[in-house]
Amino acid sequence: MTYSTALTLWLTIQERFHKTAKSLPEQDLSLSMNAVSIGYMLRHSAEVEYMFAEWFSVGASQRT
Repeated sequence: MTYSTALTLWLTIQERFHKTAKSLPEQDLSLSMNAVSIGYMLRHSAEVEYMFAEWFSVGASQRT
């Protein structure tokens, strides 16, 4: 997969995710299933996204 293709996919998915997250009422962030709340999952997703972006950008810079 090329960098351009991966970036396009990532931006599309990120835009959809952010649109969904922004539309959640604040009180819904505390809703949970078992011990995991929606707020926790949003924070976790952001951390994973950051790690992926860092990993992907480092890999892209090493390929050039």
